[in-house]
Amino acid sequence: MYSTTTLCRWVTLPAILLLYLLPLAVFGQNCPTGVTVTGGTIALAEGGGDSTSVCAGDGIDDLIDVTLSGATGDSSIYVITDDSLNILALPAAPPFNLEGAGDGTCLIWHLSYTGDLGGAAIDGRADSLTGCFELSNSITVRRDGVDGGILSLATGGDSTAICADDSISDAFEVVLTDTVGTNSAWVITDDSLNILALPAGPPFDLDGAGPGLCYVWHLAYGDSLSGATVGANAADLAGCFDLSNQIFVTRDTGTNCATTALPPALEPGQVRMFPNPVTHTLSLDLSELSSGTTILEIMDASGRLLERRELGAANGRHTFDLSTAAAGPYLLRVRNDGRMLTRRFVKQ
Repeated sequence: MYSTTTLCRWVTLPAILLLYLLPLAVFGQNCPTGVTVTGGTIALAEGGGDSTSVCAGDGIDDLIDVTLSGATGDSSIYVITDDSLNILALPAAPPFNLEGAGDGTCLIWHLSYTGDLGGAAIDGRADSLTGCFELSNSITVRRDGVDGGILSLATGGDSTAICADDSISDAFEVVLTDTVGTNSAWVITDDSLNILALPAGPPFDLDGAGPGLCYVWHLAYGDSLSGATVGANAADLAGCFDLSNQIFVTRDTGTNCATTALPPALEPGQVRMFPNPVTHTLSLDLSELSSGTTILEIMDASGRLLERRELGAANGRHTFDLSTAAAGPYLLRVRNDGRMLTRRFVKQ
């Protein structure tokens, strides 16, 4: 039932004050004589209860199933609001997937109604509904938002090369944007994702590390994280976390130092990628690239190549069908006219 007792447990003080000023119709009493509607009682299908938490942002579906009992009325829908009763979604039925919803708290309600229902629209308010209706109790979902963010070298691009045995500092700076999470760390792995170091932060100096390829990542995580230890593998990290794209560092030694050359970076605006997150089809607008040969590569988060296309001319839009790809983070690498850009996206 939608009662002051139930609602006051979860909503903010302004919403509580509004509750006492609302007309009786909010409680489902604006009904024709003899007509009764009941919002019913909802509970989590797994374990019962009326509160849970999800990791929203790690690329893994967060499906919440609920049970409903005692509802009456000609029609019904579910309503998802924030903790100030702003309507965020109107799903038809459970389970509800909150992956990618970001950080915050939301409330899930069942709504029964008869006849016309007013105000049930996204960006509307649950305390402004009109008609013959009633809301159930709410289930509170705490969304722990995580996003490893976007990494780039301070000098541009996402790859560099160093001479790792000349006893000269090879320190390089990175720029981090769009990260979300209560906690964060930096991780350096080899190209098999074995964790080599967990530095406190940039700049990173890999002189003396020996030859090879390594990746630099930013890691955002919530209240719990396991597996982040030197010698472990980043693929075995567990908890509520998300890794950024990686910075590719080629460590050369000896005579190879004199011949190392990596391609300069493309400008970010030259490659438009959408939507992100993606459910089925990833689209690319490459109209700003030069008319030279373009190579498109899709890689998983470890850098393993999944698909490669070579285009004679890059003008126009190109798409990748990702409908059967597993949920999680991926990388798109674009090479054009001797320049390169890597972008991160998430498959839901």
